[in-house]
Amino acid sequence: ALLPDLHSITAAFPQPITGAATIAGRAEISSGTLQANLNFNGGPIGFTQGTLEQISGLLKATKKMPAAAKPLPYFADLVSEVHADLTNLHFQNYALDSAQVDLHNNNDLATLDRAIATRKQNVLTVSGEYRLPEDLANARTQPGRAKISLGAPQLADYWARDDQNKISGSLELSGDVDFKNGKADGALQIVGAQLRVQNLTIAQANAQAAIVQNVLYLNDLSASLNEHDFVAAHGVASLAKPFRYEGKLSANIADQIGRASCRERV
Repeated sequence: ALLPDLHSITAAFPQPITGAATIAGRAEISSGTLQANLNFNGGPIGFTQGTLEQISGLLKATKKMPAAAKPLPYFADLVSEVHADLTNLHFQNYALDSAQVDLHNNNDLATLDRAIATRKQNVLTVSGEYRLPEDLANARTQPGRAKISLGAPQLADYWARDDQNKISGSLELSGDVDFKNGKADGALQIVGAQLRVQNLTIAQANAQAAIVQNVLYLNDLSASLNEHDFVAAHGVASLAKPFRYEGKLSANIADQIGRASCRERV
């Protein structure tokens, strides 16, 4: 079925969507069970400050329909899986060539099996899981976990056009974070090389951090500008308001007159 123009459907939204989409397949209730097997396709699609050339995918779901006198949570007896392919996504000055998303749920456990976003040779991968709340007001405190990995041989490729703030160079990032009762625990690691933005060049950068109960412990941050100049830091920062932080920064950077050394506590 051809859906109405997306702008007319989303006109009341704070950020309406434009474009067209189609849905084909079958959904029926048999012996008290809802079964759906649907294909969707659309594009080009426009949204605030961005466009998507094409989206397509598949939705499969089954749900035992509860008796009217026996209300159950919305996710009870719901089993579903979704696959989506996205092509040529542009947002502001940034671009992705493609993205693939696979997720499924079984009752209250929603699992992001894999989300992969590519831009030339750059690949971002995300996976995770989340326990759906019976009351949506409790969404922030539900348990979950997320894993992220970025391998970007050339960060500049993410920019669709020239920008004075464009960053070039390679960056690798990995992280695992668990969420429970509104607090996060996990670890992050970042490695960069030949990073350039405007007149600043960082030959090598490394950072390691641990997250414990919504507190970020920056165990090591080092950046080598060249064989002589460097910046190093470590510290602690709260990830909750009012975002208090404390740390130490050491730097040895040459200027036009000579070499200077500074140490500062922030």
